[in-house]
Amino acid sequence: MKRIFFISTIIFSMVIGTSITPFQVLAGNTSQVYTLNEDFDQGVLINLEHDTEPDQLQLTSQLETLPFIWIANSDESTVSKIDTETGNELGRYKTSPGAGNPSRTTVDLNGDLWVGNRNTNTAVKFALYPEDQNGDGVVTTSSDLNGDGIIDPNEVLPWGEDEARLKEIPVAGGPRALAIDAHNNVWIGGLYDFRIDYYDGQNGATLGDKLKTIPLEKRCYGAVIDSQGTLWIANQNDNCLTRIDNPNAGTTVNPSGTHDITYIAADSWVYGLGIDFDGYIYTTGFTSNKLRKLDPSTNEWVYKVSCGNMGRGVAVGVEGDIWVAQSNADKVTRHRASDGVEIAAIPVGDEPTGVAVDSMGKIWVSNKRSSNVMRIDPNSNTVDFTQENHPGAYNYSDMTGIIARNITTKTGSWTVIFDSEVDNLAWGTVSWNSYEPAGVTISVRGRSSNDSFIWLDWGPVTSDVSIDPPLNGRYIEIETTMQVPSGNDSPILDDLTIKNVNRSPILGFIPNKIVDEGQLLEFEITATDPDDDALTYSDANLPSGATFNPSTRIFSWMPDYTQAGSYPSVTFKVTDDGAP
Repeated sequence: MKRIFFISTIIFSMVIGTSITPFQVLAGNTSQVYTLNEDFDQGVLINLEHDTEPDQLQLTSQLETLPFIWIANSDESTVSKIDTETGNELGRYKTSPGAGNPSRTTVDLNGDLWVGNRNTNTAVKFALYPEDQNGDGVVTTSSDLNGDGIIDPNEVLPWGEDEARLKEIPVAGGPRALAIDAHNNVWIGGLYDFRIDYYDGQNGATLGDKLKTIPLEKRCYGAVIDSQGTLWIANQNDNCLTRIDNPNAGTTVNPSGTHDITYIAADSWVYGLGIDFDGYIYTTGFTSNKLRKLDPSTNEWVYKVSCGNMGRGVAVGVEGDIWVAQSNADKVTRHRASDGVEIAAIPVGDEPTGVAVDSMGKIWVSNKRSSNVMRIDPNSNTVDFTQENHPGAYNYSDMTGIIARNITTKTGSWTVIFDSEVDNLAWGTVSWNSYEPAGVTISVRGRSSNDSFIWLDWGPVTSDVSIDPPLNGRYIEIETTMQVPSGNDSPILDDLTIKNVNRSPILGFIPNKIVDEGQLLEFEITATDPDDDALTYSDANLPSGATFNPSTRIFSWMPDYTQAGSYPSVTFKVTDDGAP
């Protein structure tokens, strides 16, 4: 009787070799599909919704913004980041090494902050979500160590140590006018230098580079940008409102054409500056105690009405009413937009200066002399929250980002964190199906972490293309952003799929076999896939008379006496359908 030695060799995608180990299956979920309402609800939606058309994301028609406000504490030369829903102060940052005297805070499309220092002629950018900058694996930033909802003086880090600070740049004398445009760049103008400058607001290597300067005949005291990209500037005691059409012409973001400047005369000071969803401009007169409304289609004032006592900051609520901080009356007044008639007056702190609208539609006011901030509920016209310890709180600009995100450009985001439950997992692709009208984009970026606290840097993601640079970690965070520069045709996200780098199938244990002549040799080829991809089985090289059934994965062979010997090259193939 002759013996036949059979050595099984298995070939499978990405790895070739003999199977000599039992199953080794990694626990966890390493891919995820988001396509239903309940899937999208696993993340955070800002300015996006799935109610109009279910199981897809589109821009909301309502005014929304991120749930944060940035307050300039002028007398302390710091800026505070506050959660507008809880009222907790999340961070407080030095804006200069000395007495910078910050006053204007404007929020970009990512929720990051630009603040101008009046005394030092500088502007500083701070990150909404600070990241490790020096590579020590720790995010060094101020925090509420004692949990009292306030960042105390001993919890504020010295200038230069807080990793929330992204950039400091020199700017025009006495910066007062700051505004974010649809390209997420920033315009900054000063009270003394009669010009406004355009800076790169988003690119790390060139962040803060000056892109353009526009000389003016008037001083700059406040600024907003409308949906057409038109830059509007309050000129304070020059009794003028400046309009600049196509302001970024001749720059990398708008190479063609030229800008056009129009000076619109007013009867007195043009101080606070606001804008509504239809593009109408609202200004306060401060010394003249007036509220004005301008029609941008004609450059004519719709009305000029008496308004309170030393009106400063002005904002348009989500309901369309106009809110004005009355510095000498210690009130915030509410006005009907159509004719400016006052419909409510709400007592607040001493010397209110700035007003802004938060993500819930509530009105925030900074009170300079009483050094506090308050939140007003428009449903009751009463203050429902007060936070002390803001020395010289002094703001006029878009300190929640609601103008930049809803009027200057329409933008929304969906951010979701997926836990694979597998440490150091290599993430492979993010893919999605979407509708993107001409000139409208959906952009996606990602980052990863092993503990959900320390994250790798954000990186751009292209649909169904291997992530580069690679992202490795148990958790992956994906941020999807939609932006409509003009018009109302929203992009649509139908679904989004996250997958790890494809891993090879893992084979079951198949020992070497010794069979006698005429004995049936039969065994099953088994494998599993850690990514849950489908597997396809086939044979590539079988002995004469042997068979392999791909459906049952059974190999069968009854050798005869002529086939004695070793068979190290009997080959099967297991293909991972998820392999590229």
